[in-house]
Amino acid sequence: MLDPSGQSVAHALVEVLSRDGSLRRTTSSDEQGRFSLLLRPGRHLLRVRSGAFAPSLTVLTLTPGEERTLEVGLQLAALDEQVVVVASGAPQEAARSAKSVTVLDRARLEAQGEFTLVDALQLAPSMRIARLGGPGAFTTVKTRGLRDQDTAFLVDGLPFHDASALEGDATPLLEDFLLLNLDRIEILRGSGSSLHGSNAMAGVVNLVSDDGGGDLRGLVEVQGGGLGLAHGRTRIAGGSHDGAFSFSAAAAHLNVSDGVDGNDALRKTLLQGVASWSPGPGRRLRGSLLFGDTFSLLNDSSFAVPEENLPVTGVVEARPLDESQVERLLAGQQLDFGTATFVPDLDDPDNQRASRFLNGILQWEHRLGGRFGYSLSYSFLGSGRQFRDGPGGKRFEPDSNTLSDLDGRIHLLRAQADYRLGARHSLSAGYEFQRETFISTDTAAGVFARSEASQDAHSFFVQDQMHFFEERLQIS
Repeated sequence: MLDPSGQSVAHALVEVLSRDGSLRRTTSSDEQGRFSLLLRPGRHLLRVRSGAFAPSLTVLTLTPGEERTLEVGLQLAALDEQVVVVASGAPQEAARSAKSVTVLDRARLEAQGEFTLVDALQLAPSMRIARLGGPGAFTTVKTRGLRDQDTAFLVDGLPFHDASALEGDATPLLEDFLLLNLDRIEILRGSGSSLHGSNAMAGVVNLVSDDGGGDLRGLVEVQGGGLGLAHGRTRIAGGSHDGAFSFSAAAAHLNVSDGVDGNDALRKTLLQGVASWSPGPGRRLRGSLLFGDTFSLLNDSSFAVPEENLPVTGVVEARPLDESQVERLLAGQQLDFGTATFVPDLDDPDNQRASRFLNGILQWEHRLGGRFGYSLSYSFLGSGRQFRDGPGGKRFEPDSNTLSDLDGRIHLLRAQADYRLGARHSLSAGYEFQRETFISTDTAAGVFARSEASQDAHSFFVQDQMHFFEERLQIS
């Protein structure tokens, strides 16, 4: 490896990317910057990273029996090249993608100090984030002004959504997601439904985990701030010297003891582990687990003042009720609305939300020769949300304690194959089976109700991606 001044760069990490953009193999260079890889014939995408230099991407095509000497020059960080998978289903440089794509890599996220997913998405254009309250409140994500359910979320290229959501989207899980072990976030703005389903009409957000690899390394981070906020994160990653085995593991915890009104406690914990093993060139077995647990105290939503206090014509300006009057409202006393047009969120001492999710992924990839390869993937996503409420609040409160449980289960099996037909055609085809189960139970005033629903879905796709003029023109 050479830096822009022609000097050798030691201890670089060399990664071979698979079709989904995750690691297939890794190796490290020696003290002189030299490395060696044993690869099957065919087309490969190599990424080289070292210290403060920008990662370098190289497309390498090998014929049977060919040996190649490759010299990689690392550039300054301002010339960073980024990999993106979400636009076409195969790794490519973001600058060469024919669609509108933004890549938020780990370095940028850490530099910005973001530690929740929804805060990180605000760094991308055309993303509107709406949070109904302080940390942990209900949150929605809209891409290019379309509906919440029109943005699909993926974890390592596989769907991530809640079976208990009416529209089958990921919205109920977003407020629980902390950033802890990501290599990058890929954001596709514009329809991606041809590759990622009907929930991708507005865009796609792909969360790509860091597979680890290279030398053993770790991170411990602690933050604190207003509202009684404390955040901690720890991470460890590494792999074998020959690159056949790699792993990463991380944990993050967010605690808000006070919140906006002093009674908005919030606790979030997220754990993730990723491991991959390559028994030989062109073969890789990868598994990952992601677990989240959240507890929060909820407020009653804001509401408009009585009609007689609102202007008869014209635009109604948003003016909250004065804090002194909010205190009188909570105390059950007479109010003076003044010029206020709405009452802000009210404290509800017995309104609680608890949720958990577990996402497991197992993937097998195999390249047979230089042109053909296939992959098998299985994922499981279990989610549960529990809501408790009682008569302690001031706005449409039940007469007695209530309990609602929402549980969802999603099993997904995907088989995909790709074949490179000459230098300009990349054919891919796949089949996906998905089974969803939803169970809802409600208890109120001693009455118990239960409902259950399930559905199976079968999906097929075929894609021919054509490349012309050194991949500057792409047609799918």
